[in-house]
Amino acid sequence: MDETDQIRKQFEKPYDKTLEENKQILQQYCDFINQKKLKLLFVVLPHSDFYRKYWKEDYYLELMDYLVLLKAEYQIEYLDLSHVKLPDHYFRDNSHLNRIGAIYVSEEINKWLEKS
Repeated sequence: MDETDQIRKQFEKPYDKTLEENKQILQQYCDFINQKKLKLLFVVLPHSDFYRKYWKEDYYLELMDYLVLLKAEYQIEYLDLSHVKLPDHYFRDNSHLNRIGAIYVSEEINKWLEKS
């Protein structure tokens, strides 16, 4: 199976069920963090050009809407790096950062934290 088929297969999952499960998990996680009186930062990671070519914008918009709701309910923060365009050599495969990409993202998170 080539990368294009892998991406298509990823987006053909039973999305509605997965989405609801993921929302439940995120809400439970936020509840736990609030109980511990900790701060939480969600980071939406950059994607490769190849991945971005096949992703569904609706999925992204739904994720961002949900993060806005979580921010209002739990006072969480989020950093959206999904539209940062990184060179291919920052990725291990079509959707996962490698060491170089992880270092870049860590630096961006540190910059964000310094401003906060």
